[in-house]
Amino acid sequence: MSKQLYLDFGQKSFGPMKCKSCGMLYTKGELEDEELHKKFHNKLIDGVQFSGWKNERVVGWFDEGRVVMVTPSDSKQHLKKVDEVLGLVHYDLGIEQDVKYGDLSKIFLFISSHKKVIGCVVADHIDKAYRAMTDPSSGLTCCSTEPYTSVKVGIRKLWVSKSCRRKGIATKLLDCVRSNFAFGTVIARNLIAFSDPTVEGREFAKSYTKDQLLIYQ
Repeated sequence: MSKQLYLDFGQKSFGPMKCKSCGMLYTKGELEDEELHKKFHNKLIDGVQFSGWKNERVVGWFDEGRVVMVTPSDSKQHLKKVDEVLGLVHYDLGIEQDVKYGDLSKIFLFISSHKKVIGCVVADHIDKAYRAMTDPSSGLTCCSTEPYTSVKVGIRKLWVSKSCRRKGIATKLLDCVRSNFAFGTVIARNLIAFSDPTVEGREFAKSYTKDQLLIYQ
């Protein structure tokens, strides 16, 4: 009996696919689509490429890199990079429509020694928040009806690239926020509020404040 030769050209690996790591839908086998996926995937996992600015407002130096603070009144070049980072942050956190930052907000970017933005915080100036509590009847998280008026700063967004999580980057970012948000003042950990944190973010916030979780809108 003659032998038959079966050739496998990998047809099963072509067509629409969803990346398990970054969640992006793309078409396997289409070079342009694959290149777009590769660039997006690398940004989400390892951070956004950042070559640096001549006039940086550095507010913290660490072994892993530095933290730069940006305000809405900074140059268009700086805000363009912030918008690029926040576009990725919104995708990763599942935010469809949201105000990026307010006129009084301050943005903190963690720049790694490999010249990538691996962490970001958008901090708001606020004067009230509400204490998060657990409803004993349902076990669900709710907020107190009385405002907590001693709060000084609100964290609208807190993000760290996937490959750099659980390495202390988020803690270092918030430490820089507390030391640099209000001139001449180091804000206490328990006077930080968080806006609609994810489940993972809520657990981190509780651990960081070591006292209470404050929520603001």
